[in-house]
This record gives sequence, structure tokens and C-alpha cells, in this order.
Amino acid sequence: MTASHLQPVRRRRAGFFLLALGLQIAANAACAQTVAPGMQGGGAPENTGPNKNLVSSAAGYLSRGSVFEDWQLLTHQDGSRTLLVWQVDGRRGTQSDAIFRVAADSSILAGYVHEQPRAGSARSEFARDRLPGLATGIFSLAQIQGRQTQPNPPLAKPAASPGHSNLKRAGVVRWAKGRYAYTTFKDGRARGTEDFHLTVHADGSRSLTMWHDIFARHSQFSVNLNIDAAQRPTAAFISYWTVNGYKGSTYIKIDGSQLLADYRGPAGDRKQALAVPAQFSIGSHPVAGDGWHTFSCDGAVGRPGNARVYSMEATGDLSKPMLGELTDMPCEAFGAERITVPGGTFDTLHFRLGGVSDIWITQQDRMMVQFTTEKFDRAYTLVEFQGEGFAVPAHKRRT
Repeated sequence: MTASHLQPVRRRRAGFFLLALGLQIAANAACAQTVAPGMQGGGAPENTGPNKNLVSSAAGYLSRGSVFEDWQLLTHQDGSRTLLVWQVDGRRGTQSDAIFRVAADSSILAGYVHEQPRAGSARSEFARDRLPGLATGIFSLAQIQGRQTQPNPPLAKPAASPGHSNLKRAGVVRWAKGRYAYTTFKDGRARGTEDFHLTVHADGSRSLTMWHDIFARHSQFSVNLNIDAAQRPTAAFISYWTVNGYKGSTYIKIDGSQLLADYRGPAGDRKQALAVPAQFSIGSHPVAGDGWHTFSCDGAVGRPGNARVYSMEATGDLSKPMLGELTDMPCEAFGAERITVPGGTFDTLHFRLGGVSDIWITQQDRMMVQFTTEKFDRAYTLVEFQGEGFAVPAHKRRT
């Protein structure tokens, strides 16, 4: 994400700014088709040029009073747009994540909001053809006075911050944002990028918003995942573009022992109800979420185990709905390791997933730092990082 110089917006009430959808920019792009993207490779030769499904992208932030928002705006080949927003509202005492799909004529195709109040339970809402009810009355149209950006602009340095008092009032213990580089393992050829925003709340729950654009596969995924203090999924929203076009969107809600999925896309309207165990994770495919698979790993150092994963259908076959199935994924823990990547130096835990992919994740929140699969010539590396409240070795901290 990169900061833009934006004019303050007059508003009657704090909340999300629904960004003006007329930005003109340029981009780079995305896909992944397994529980952990690095577990498979090969196939048809990969694209080395622009992603045909992602025409342009822009990123920035808005700040007024106690409200702070990071945003990213993606423009697709059919003229539709995807807007991702991360918000801290100190006055209302909430932290929220939102993903919207807007048609070329600016009408709402799908709206998703997940809101975490400092006091009370998290709420998520999903609607098609309108804004979710949770958002009604807290959205206002903003005129963005931002400069044009290049494809995949770097994160702002220094980072704009929501401010410690606003974070405290919103119940945010720590937050981070960053970017991963998708490359080949052997020669470092670029394949795409992924951006993420991680939030840890005072009640122990966590939220993760991410979007990746793999130009090598002409794919772009936008995802929001949420887990509770016990690291169990609570809600998710997933939107996919594949090499063959828009695959659809799926809203997932966990209700006790039931996973309820609501899909709409080229394969029609589909719903799914599936019994889920006490410990499992959602395989949405952007690599930032792969670290959370280790929360359900039943093994230990020196004793391989399995993780239960609800793995989403993510192929380019538009006749297949974006629903999932529970699978067992082998996992093996190797213990603590300190590693250095372009994004900084981190104290990590090293796991092997699926028997072939090595992943290094932060010890406290399982934030992915590096992921490699030598067998399939894949590497995913944290190249930019910003955050507050994270245990990063001071002498190696990157801003």
C-alpha cells in the first residue's frame, strides 16, 4: 500500500469512506489453486506479462479525526472494481474490514463488512446488489485527491498510523500490513505479489484481509478471514478472478459446529452446510492465510501430525462453484528459527505443510514470513512490512 495525499472529507458520522470509483491507474497481477499455493506447480507455461484480469490498482489512506482507513482499489477487465478497506474508528470504538465489488456503472454487486467493536461480539454482514445493513448510514462518498500510482506501489515509508489512542479505543492490540513477492524458487523469476492487513483485537480474535495478483496465472483473489481467541474461524469472504474470468464470491459463516457457505457466480447460486470440528482452518489460497493452518496442526516438534482444512475450489473452471471440502493436510513442526527476509528479521516457527512446503511464521500470530516449495519451484517472501505492537528484533526492524 502506498499513501496518497488526500484532502479531508466532510462527513456527519464516522465510518467507512466509499471511495470514488473513477481513479485511473496501472497494475500487475494473480492466482493460487491449493490449500497452500506452493504445494503444486508445473502445468502450462506461465505468463510473464500483465494480468489480463487486473487492469489497474491503486492504494492509499484516508484520515479524519478519530477515523483512519487504508484502502486498495482494483479495476478488472470488464470495468468492475474491487475495493478493500481496513478501518479504525476511535470514536465508535470499532475496527472494521470491508470488501466491495462494484460494476462498471458503479452499482453495488456485492458488499461485505466485518466489524469488531471494542466491547461486544464481532459482526459480519454480506449482501448482493446493495450495501450490507451494517454499513447503512455509516458510508459517505469521498472525492479522492490522490496522485496516480505505478503498478504495485511500495508501502508508504514512514507509515501513516491510526494513532495509539484510536487503536486503544477501538480495541486493537497490534496490527501489521505488508507485501509478499511471488517468485520461482530456483531463479527468482517474478510471478506476482500479495498484500495483507492483519489485526489482533483485545479479545484475542484476529482479522486478516489480503489480495493477491498472480500475473503468471492471470488470477486475482480478494479475501477476508476472521478467527476467534481459540483460533477457530468465525467468518470469511472470498472473491476470485481466474484465467477464465470472474469465478464468483462466497460468504462463509461458522455457526457452532456448522460451516454455512453462500456462493454466487457463473455456476449459479449455491449454498452449503457442512459439519466442522473444533479445530480447523479455511484454505482460501492467498499465502498470508497459510500460517493459520498451523493453529489446527495436531503434531509437535519431532512428531508429525495433520491439520484440518476447509479447502476452497479455486480452479479456472467457472462451472464449479467456490465451495470447499474438509481435508487432512500433513504438517510437521521443526521449532523456533530467526530468519531475515527483505521485510526484516523475525523470530519464527518453522513448519512443513503437505510434506513438501516449508513455511516460517511469527510465533504469536502465525503471520507468514516465508514459504518455499523447492519441488514445485515456488517461493513466497515477505518483502515489505509495517506494524505496531509486533515483536520484531529492534536492531533489524524495517519501517
